[in-house]
Amino acid sequence: QRIGSLLFNLSNSEEVPLIRADIPWSIISSCDAPLLTTLYKQILDPGGTMLLQGMLRMDPPLDAVKKIIDAFPLSCVDMEGFFTACQFAQPRTSRQLRPLALDFNSNGKMNAADDSYDDDVGEVVRLIMHKTILARRSNNIGWSMVAFLGHPHVNVAHAKLLLYNNPDALIDP
Repeated sequence: QRIGSLLFNLSNSEEVPLIRADIPWSIISSCDAPLLTTLYKQILDPGGTMLLQGMLRMDPPLDAVKKIIDAFPLSCVDMEGFFTACQFAQPRTSRQLRPLALDFNSNGKMNAADDSYDDDVGEVVRLIMHKTILARRSNNIGWSMVAFLGHPHVNVAHAKLLLYNNPDALIDP
């Protein structure tokens, strides 16, 4: 029950004041996908989109984000998750917990990243971007960078990484 209320509070983190240091990230990281989907059954958020976005506002560790995405793969179809990650996920948060950075090649395969690639983009943003590209492709939804370029929460490093991983993003459908 505690995990269920934690997930609900995270999904409403824009309205419910939470303190990042008080969030038991290790509890979320220790749950498997079936348990998370059982504990978080929200009629207004069946795909977990609000949960992912709310969680990203709290600058979560990479392991916790992976667990939520595994439980709710459709949470990445909405581009707002990526924009939220760009705004709130700090590049150093997951590096402090995990020395290995994440990178994805043009075929969508995860590789160990060279830290010199771009220090301004953290592992959480990389993961959300990659999962968003995959979710949108699998649902036949394009991702035009035309709208993306003017978004106030996206910096040059994010745009560069997106273009590297998804060159078709520059094509306006």
